Amino acid sequence: MKIFLDTTSDFLVYFLFDKDFRLIDKQIIKESKKVELLANIIEKSLEKNKIKISQITDFYLNLGPGYFTGCRISLVYVRTICQLTNANIWTTNTFSLLSFTNKKEETYYINSSGLHFFSASAKQGKLTSDVIQVLKENKELSQVDYELISFNFEAFSKIFQLETNILTIQPFYTKEPSGV
Repeated sequence: MKIFLDTTSDFLVYFLFDKDFRLIDKQIIKESKKVELLANIIEKSLEKNKIKISQITDFYLNLGPGYFTGCRISLVYVRTICQLTNANIWTTNTFSLLSFTNKKEETYYINSSGLHFFSASAKQGKLTSDVIQVLKENKELSQVDYELISFNFEAFSKIFQLETNILTIQPFYTKEPSGV
């Protein structure tokens, strides 16, 4: 069994797949307060589908960039589980998710809250530039197509990297949190 999580944006995204990447359950919820909701959604989904957390062999995470707290939520939750179950953690970034199906290089803009966007160029799931902060002036926000990902996750899984040391995984931050 496999789980995909993305808590880096305005959405909490959860997909549960079987070992062959067939979609079993999904939640795409627009929610800013994700900390307590994440554990609740996973617990209810596993219970509903009669699956134990120990049956999850692989977790797929978007590490950001995005909202500072959102970049940490799923990582901390999953890392704790994996220390107990020895499940694998696979990671990617927001720009790779945005660009995976795009054969030409494009510049993407994602929300970082405040007055700025994060911007980077990417093509076919690979960053082709550095990630920078830009002012929001007249920029259209790029949106990850979670529906497309949910029904084509086996293909999307190729942009994730297997993490060999789960204690060294870091969220993809491009700025420090406010007040630091």
